[in-house]
Amino acid sequence: MNRQTQIVKALQTWIEANLHHTLSVSDVAEKSGYSIWHVQRLFRQVTHKGVGEYIRERRLINAATALLTSNASVLSVALQYGYESQHAFTRSFRNYFSQPPGSWRRSGCCTATPLFSVIDPSSG
Repeated sequence: MNRQTQIVKALQTWIEANLHHTLSVSDVAEKSGYSIWHVQRLFRQVTHKGVGEYIRERRLINAATALLTSNASVLSVALQYGYESQHAFTRSFRNYFSQPPGSWRRSGCCTATPLFSVIDPSSG
């Protein structure tokens, strides 16, 4: 595993541990010790996603899992994962999973979009 991949994997681990906090690209850059520009470049090289996109996707996926594994209301899940309102959460959720969170919960899974997983850089 090359150095860039190691850096991104370490940042992914840190992001996962801190998803319950408000995270920005500058927070990730500060944690890494690199400039925002350099962190974005590294992230995109390894994951093919920008840092902000990665954070948003991980929050949505964790929220989708919470909808399936808990009895918390959609609003509670939305607020837990950093959304300002249920409307904003529903809009983001529908854009990513092609269905609103309530339908997702009732169906028990999503057939339109597979769940995103943390990238394994060793897999090519």
